[in-house]
Order: sequence, then structure tokens, then C-alpha cells
Amino acid sequence: MSQTFVDSSRLFIPRSRALVWLNLAVTFVVAAISFGLGFWQGLSAQIVILYTIVLAAVLFWLINYVAVIFEARSSSLETDTAVSAGGSGVWAGNRVLIITMAVMLIVYLLITATVPSFRSLGNLIAFLLLEAILVFAFKVGNRFAHGRSAFIGLIVLLALIVISSFTINGFLSGANIKAILLFAAFLGIACVGQTLVALLGGLDLSIPFVIGASNIGLLFLISLGVPPWLALVFVLIIGGALGFLNGVLSYRLQGQALILTLGMGFAIAGLVQILTSIGSSFGGNVFGTVPKWLQNLAAMNGRTFGLAVPPTILLWIVIAIIVIVGLRYSAFGRYIYALGGNRRSAK
Repeated sequence: MSQTFVDSSRLFIPRSRALVWLNLAVTFVVAAISFGLGFWQGLSAQIVILYTIVLAAVLFWLINYVAVIFEARSSSLETDTAVSAGGSGVWAGNRVLIITMAVMLIVYLLITATVPSFRSLGNLIAFLLLEAILVFAFKVGNRFAHGRSAFIGLIVLLALIVISSFTINGFLSGANIKAILLFAAFLGIACVGQTLVALLGGLDLSIPFVIGASNIGLLFLISLGVPPWLALVFVLIIGGALGFLNGVLSYRLQGQALILTLGMGFAIAGLVQILTSIGSSFGGNVFGTVPKWLQNLAAMNGRTFGLAVPPTILLWIVIAIIVIVGLRYSAFGRYIYALGGNRRSAK
């Protein structure tokens, strides 16, 4: 009759029962302190219990994980020399992780000792979760041969969300999430064009100038009596033409796109300032009323087909999907990658 054996290290449980009981005792002590601290702060019983359970689970997993690592290292050593080599191997393989965790711990203890308002259960849980995310990022990130930078970026984003959710009241509320997505949508749409330029080996510094000039130009045209829809179409056409001009000049002149687009950006900003200042006593300031359908595109209370989601967010998602699919699965996308890598070989 065959027996199935489970490697306890894969479950992040030390083989030594003494270590398990020690880790459990440490977890219990820290959880008890946090439990009392939560009631001392006047939190509700449900919140205190929930936070204490999360804290205990994360802390118990973290210290067991560290114990399993050192236990696995030491079990493969047979002599004192091997023990010394194994210790140096642990340090060499996890040097950055250990130093980072130690620095974070020192910073946390210093802030806790000097700022009384920082001594809260939420901050303690956020710190432990951040340490756990850090360990996960270092251990799992090494398995990514491609896209490691994207993985690290996602881990940093997750860490910021975790910390903010425990330290900022209402961070995970629906209104705040919608506001974050709305602001990110504007940057995301602008980054789509910047991504294509970067893939071609360039960098367009005129984008913020074009965005600012487009906002001012749109309201300026509306204030002159131009129908809003026509003003919007005109501004989009002018913006596309400026981008096309940047591309043509960068290619024909074979100059530095960085300098060229920066100069183009200053020229656009100056031109808009001049045009809006002519015949005006407000020094280029533009006043007007934006129609409701245009406000709906970017307002927090904007709606899309009856849904309480601003259209800009959905527009960003649609554009991002189209660009990602196009770059990955179309001949045009592969040509952009090839052209950005080496223009001569792409021909």
C-alpha cells in the first residue's frame, strides 16, 4: 500500500514542532497586544476581531516562512564548514530582501516611538502586510524571466493599496475608487500615445503642453460661439496634426526627438497664450460654460448608458485593450517593436 508524503516546507510549516509552538506563541503575544490596542483606541469589536485575525494569520505565515527557509538551508549542511558556507549562501541569496526588511522595521519602530498617533492597530497590520508582500515579491519575482518590471510595478501598487486601506479612512470606498480611476484614465489615455513613441525609440515631451493647450483652446472656441461638438472635433484634429508634425520632423531631420518635442511644446503653449490674449483684458484667461454632455465625459457623477461610471474610464479601457491586442497580435504591432529595436534591420 503506497503512502503519500507531503513536504511540509511547501506548506511553509517548519519540521520542528518546537519552532511551530514558538512561532505560535509569538503570534499569540503580538495578537493579544494588538487586540488590547484596538479596544484602547475605541474601535468597534467587529473591527478589532477582524484586524486581529488578519494580523495573526499574516504574522504566523511570515515567521513560519522565514523558519522554513533557514531550516531547509541548515538541513543540507553536514559539517561546520558546510554550515558556514550555507549561512553565507542564505545571506548572499537574500541580502537585498533582508536589508530591505530590516530597514523597514527600523523605520517603523522609529516612527512608532516618535509619533504617538502612529501607534495604531491598522498601521501595525499594514506594516506586516507590507513585509509579507515584500517577501512574496522577492521570491516570486525571480521566477519571471520576462515582464519582471511589470510584476514589480504591480506589487508596489498592491502594497500602496494595502497600506492606504489601513491608514486612510474611506480609501476603499466606491467614491474614492472612482476618483482614482478617473484621474488615472486621463493619464492612461495620454500614456497610450507615449507608449507607442517609446516603443519606436523616442520620447514625446510635448504631450502635457498639447493637453493643456487643448483644454484652453476648447473653452476658447466655445466662448467664441463655436458649437461645442465642432470645437471638440477641431481640437482633436489640431492635436493629431501636431503629433503628426512631431513625428515627421523627428524622422526627416533625424534629430533628437526629446529636444524637438520639448521645443514644440513651448511653441504650442506660447501660441495659445497669444491667441487667447488678443482682444482680452484677462491676460489669456478663458471663461465659459461647458455643455452638460461634455461635463459628463469627465465628471465624477458622469454616467455611461445609465451606469454610474464616467465615460472617460470606459474609453481608457477600450483604447488600452485595442492597443494591447494590436501590438501583440497584428503585423503593425510587430513592425513597431522591430522598428524601435533596430531601424536598419526592420527594413
